[in-house]
Amino acid sequence: LNLENTVLQELWAVTPGANVGEIRTFLGAFLFSGDEVEQKIGSLSGGEQSRVALAKIVRKPCNLLVLDEPTNHLDIPSCEALEAALNQFDGTIITVSHDRYFMNNLINRLLLIEETEWRLIDGNYASLGQLWTQPSTNGSKRKSKGEDEGRQLEKQTQRAIQKLERRAQEIESEIAKLEEDLEAIDSETENIDSADWQRLGVLTERKQSIQGNIEERYAAWETIDLELKSGAL
Repeated sequence: LNLENTVLQELWAVTPGANVGEIRTFLGAFLFSGDEVEQKIGSLSGGEQSRVALAKIVRKPCNLLVLDEPTNHLDIPSCEALEAALNQFDGTIITVSHDRYFMNNLINRLLLIEETEWRLIDGNYASLGQLWTQPSTNGSKRKSKGEDEGRQLEKQTQRAIQKLERRAQEIESEIAKLEEDLEAIDSETENIDSADWQRLGVLTERKQSIQGNIEERYAAWETIDLELKSGAL
């Protein structure tokens, strides 16, 4: 990325024939809108720069994308924006990822490599249950004991994943509600009489409390996200 370029200029560089409106619309899918596209790359946060880099990769004319852990260091909205953009990509995407959300929402074929064996599975991460019911590509069969152990392990893993995913969704809902409360407080603060110090004090204290709760929930969500992406379940 050229740190002196604006977000708009960076995208224009890979598709110079496009008009401004088209590029602005495309950048909207990566959560850049309005005057945000005029910001210089050097003034953006690390996560925002990652979104610009990914937008350039997706925008550049090609028929194959190779992505290594593309959702690492992205927040929830950025991950969702990336998934939406990649789902619009007409070519082939080859990716390595520990992000189960990403794999379930985007991937339609998996290449599994185990020791000296490999196999292709049609479907997303949720399709991995087929691993213990299909023969490997070289025609060998797993022993029934191994199949039973494998199926049991897969069930345990899936239950653990589902539990974490449900908790992550709950936290996201809690954050959304807290942010709504924060907006309501900001709105009331703007309209309150500046002489009403008592009410302003109450609102300020409540705002600080809500901000603390939001930070705690983001920390909890990031812990869950790292656990899901680590593949260590």
